Amino acid sequence: MSIRRLLLVIILLMLLVYGAGCTKEEPAKPATDYASLVDNLRTAGATVEPAGEIIQDFFSVRAQVIKVNGDDVQVFEYSDKTAADTEAALVSPDGSSIGTSTPFWVGPPHFYKSGRIVVLYIGENNSVVNMLQNVLGNQFAGVIDVEEVVRGLDTPWAIDFAPDGRMFITERPGRVRIVKNGQLLDEPWITIDVAPGGESGLLGLALDPKFQQNSLVYLAYTYIDGEGNYKNRLVRMRDDPSSDKGVLDRILVDGVKGASNHDGGRLRFGPDNKLYWTMGDVRDPHSAQDISSLNGKILRLNPDGTVPQDNPFPNSIVYSYGHRNPQGLAWQPGTGRLYSTEHGPSSPPPNSGQDEVNFIEAGNNYGWPITYGDKTQEDMVSPVVQSGISETWAPAGATFVVGGPWDGSLLFVGLRGQTLYRLTLDTNDPFKVLSLERLLVGEFGRLRDVVQGPDNAIYILTSNRDGRGQPSEGDDKVLRLMIR
Repeated sequence: MSIRRLLLVIILLMLLVYGAGCTKEEPAKPATDYASLVDNLRTAGATVEPAGEIIQDFFSVRAQVIKVNGDDVQVFEYSDKTAADTEAALVSPDGSSIGTSTPFWVGPPHFYKSGRIVVLYIGENNSVVNMLQNVLGNQFAGVIDVEEVVRGLDTPWAIDFAPDGRMFITERPGRVRIVKNGQLLDEPWITIDVAPGGESGLLGLALDPKFQQNSLVYLAYTYIDGEGNYKNRLVRMRDDPSSDKGVLDRILVDGVKGASNHDGGRLRFGPDNKLYWTMGDVRDPHSAQDISSLNGKILRLNPDGTVPQDNPFPNSIVYSYGHRNPQGLAWQPGTGRLYSTEHGPSSPPPNSGQDEVNFIEAGNNYGWPITYGDKTQEDMVSPVVQSGISETWAPAGATFVVGGPWDGSLLFVGLRGQTLYRLTLDTNDPFKVLSLERLLVGEFGRLRDVVQGPDNAIYILTSNRDGRGQPSEGDDKVLRLMIR
């Protein structure tokens, strides 16, 4: 074989491997009834055998014990999903009670709910727990009721609530939309000239903590300057509630290097009343390690755009560095700890995936592009948790939940992962993960932002019209989740 032909074969093989790594993987569908549970367990390699007669077959429920890898597992199959939800909701999140009754099991159960089945395993055989989680998803975390509250948005990116109940939503093509009294207003609050692209355009939005007094709204967006270069800008707007329109108050930061991808863009006010802005590496990885550059950083500002006196680097709004493309910010209630979600590398395997959740502290270096995923270096901070090379989250917005069954949980949403992730952290150790659950897997497509509303419900933005999704009727949407 000639050298030229050999090189051609090598290139084609590389393209095939890379293409396989980049192919969009459909999220696995969990088992939803008795038959699919047994089939999926056996497909996953478990030994499954009936363990005796049906123990109940009335009142629209069929209950049977099966043996999975030798251990008893109880399966309750209901006539429909609603009946299963109703029964599952009676079990407390820690499995210690059913309604006002004490359960018949001893010790903490492994409790799962999927479709019209409820599955209970009392035991500590990790092979059984892992098999059940593989085919059913994570353990029961409460029944999730989902309501579509807004339809017909165009690639929404961020959402925030005003004290008067209005929702403010950015659309990546350049519009800020208002939802008032449950209705999406026809006219945008404002339209901005932006450079919408693969990951650029109108991105972050945050209302001032003193919005009721000052009516200030903050926006982050990508534009093209007079020389044809992508730039990122942070502006402060002022709301006129009588007209539901916004006007420019002042430009806070301008001329930050931009690109069609990796512009970060998340805006959030912290408990310290400082404004935080995530900024990606704009496809220039080495800028993340350059303290003089604002790219590949999490930035921290006073609300007027000035530098806080206690920032880690003198006369700089840089708060942390070594980031690739951070897109979520959330503070843990009680501790005030800041966590951020971040996109991992898009390289061919084995360097793909490795999306991260990071514990952010002032002045720390989070490694990119030197360390990421499970790579370590003494002077760089490793992630709290990362997706590994076989899974891609493409994590976006994040929020901590206050109150209810998910109290204290960190929620973040996935674009490629098409999932709502619920991360439980140890409040005594910022790096200790107690559990990571995957919810709504593939049900609503790509998910962009998640916040807790003033009614304590969880609100999620879909992102199926961003050029990388498969829009369904009514996309994009605002989803409202109630947990019971």
